[in-house]
This record gives sequence, C-alpha cells and structure tokens, in this order.
Amino acid sequence: MILTDTLTWHNAQLLLFVPFILGVIDVVVVYALPSHVLTGILQEAILTPENRLNAQYWLLSLNEHLLIRHIWQLGVLIFLLPKILRFIKKRKDDTLKQVLDKWLLVFWIGLVFMAILAILYALEKMIADTGFHSWIAIGQHGGIITLCLYIVLFLIGVIPLYFPSILNGYPQPRISISEVNVDNQEEKNLKFGLDEDEVITKLSHLLVSKSYLNQYFTLTECSRELNMPSHHISYFLKKHYEMSFVTYKNKLRMEYAKQLIQEGFLEQNTIEALAHDCGFASRTSFSKSFKKHIHVTPSQYALCVT
Repeated sequence: MILTDTLTWHNAQLLLFVPFILGVIDVVVVYALPSHVLTGILQEAILTPENRLNAQYWLLSLNEHLLIRHIWQLGVLIFLLPKILRFIKKRKDDTLKQVLDKWLLVFWIGLVFMAILAILYALEKMIADTGFHSWIAIGQHGGIITLCLYIVLFLIGVIPLYFPSILNGYPQPRISISEVNVDNQEEKNLKFGLDEDEVITKLSHLLVSKSYLNQYFTLTECSRELNMPSHHISYFLKKHYEMSFVTYKNKLRMEYAKQLIQEGFLEQNTIEALAHDCGFASRTSFSKSFKKHIHVTPSQYALCVT
C-alpha cells in the first residue's frame, strides 16, 4: 500500500494466506476432536514448555507451522525487494520521501532478519530432539537465536516511532478519468482539500517569523508552525512550485542572504558569519547553495551590488 499509495486486490495475493489457511484448518480440526485431545496439548505445553512447539495437530506440528509461516514471509520480502528499490529511486529530492525511504529499508531489513531468525529457531527446535546442539542452541534458558529474535521484534515495534512523519502517508499524484475534465484552478483548490490562497498565506508567515533561518528547521518543524500536515506542505510545494521543501527553504535563505549583502553585511562581517545568520552550519554548504540559486558566489554578488 505504501509503494502504490492505494490498496488494490489481486487474486494472486491469496498465496499470502496459505500458512494462515493451514493454521485455521489445523485449529478447526483440533477443536472438532474430542476435548481430551486439546486438553492434552495444553497440559503438555504447561508441564514442558520447552517442548510446546512439538505439539502435533492434524496436518502439521506447531513447529512446522512456525517454519512454514516464516519461510513464506521471507519469500514475500525477497519478492518485494525490487519494488521497494524502484520506489526509493523516485523523487529523491523530497524530504518526506527520504524519511519514508529510510523507514522502509529499516523495516524491510528488520522483517527479513526476524524471518531468518525464526526459521533458525524452528529448525533448531526440530533437530534438538535428535541430540544435536550447536553454539546457537536454544537450551533451557534461551540462546543467541532467541535473544536476537526478541531484539528484532522490539526494534520493529519501536523504530517507526523515530519516523513519525510516515504516519501521515505519502501522496503520489495520479490522474483519473474524472479529473481530465476538471477545471485546472478547481483541481488545484480541491487536491487533498488544499486551498491555494490559504496555503500561500500560511507560507508567508515564514517570511515574518524567519524560522527558516534556524539551522535545524525541518519539514516537521514547519508543519508545527503552520499547523498543517507535513505531507500537505510537501505536496503543495511540489505541485505549485515544482520544488522540494529543502529547496524552498534554501530559496528563502538565499533571498535573505541577498538582502543582507545589499545592506552591506559583508563590509563588516565574514561570509562565515553570513552563512551562520542564514541558517547554514558551514561556509561551504552556504556558498554551494548560494551559487546554485543565484548563479554567482556571495563575494561576486557583493561586488555586483556595491
């Protein structure tokens, strides 16, 4: 859904439910059998919890269900990798997209690692009954596989908290048949419920507050200041100004830098001081951005206006 910005169903996706269907069949059959069968499984799990995965159902044992489920998961993740890589290559200059790309990669790696660990865990359990014990053996008090599996599960749950902007989604512009005949101005106003004049008015507040001069001014900070979802800001800038948030922010900084130079800032201050006042951490990054937007260096521009 993240990759396509829409939820669509294909019959081939039924293959994803094969492990689930096998599990449902086994559960239904066990509950349909005499009650002492289920009672025996539960008692065995309580008395010898280390052997709980050996519980035999109708089709498969619990351990075999675990193994099949995570082999299936690993296969699906490998199948999705080319799609994820193609998605990451799109619109690399978008700040929101960069955050989403990082989250996708970390999440994918975490799920793959979890699937591999779970497969090793199931295999280790299956061969433990044969007397085999390796350096990753689970043992009575756990082992390396178990510890790593718990760590990965924890990280999968916690890591998204470090990328909160992805919870807003990532709008991907698309054209439908119904939009072809819509008036251009009306389309601009209705896209994502945004009113062009209202957004422009909100963005103009940045010129007053000059918060874009803060070195750590991000899309998230801008979202808080303007009281707008970050993906709305990102989409609006891309749609109407054909630039990312970072480009827009630097454009405002360069206009401010030009104003300072015209007022004679460099007559008594260095370019390092100018870079700092314009929100840049170094002279190099400031000069590079200035030349990109103004097409001359700060020193050359100062000579032109004096």
